[in-house]
Amino acid sequence: MTCRCALPPGSTYCHCRGCCSTFLNLGLFDAHRKDGVCYDLEGVTQEDGLWGTLEGHEKRRVTSQRFKKGRGL
Repeated sequence: MTCRCALPPGSTYCHCRGCCSTFLNLGLFDAHRKDGVCYDLEGVTQEDGLWGTLEGHEKRRVTSQRFKKGRGL
């Protein structure tokens, strides 16, 4: 099974077409996929459709809040 999902150009996330999961960074994507097989990772959680570490999710939330504040939203 392969998905047809696509990330927008310039995205820093990594999407796996094998399991249709999106990761916060390339390191997590590489760690979950070995020899063409997808594996679950310990210590990785899903938030807002993105798989990442607790630290990665917190960094994404803080960055998002700063962008909203900068845009006056």
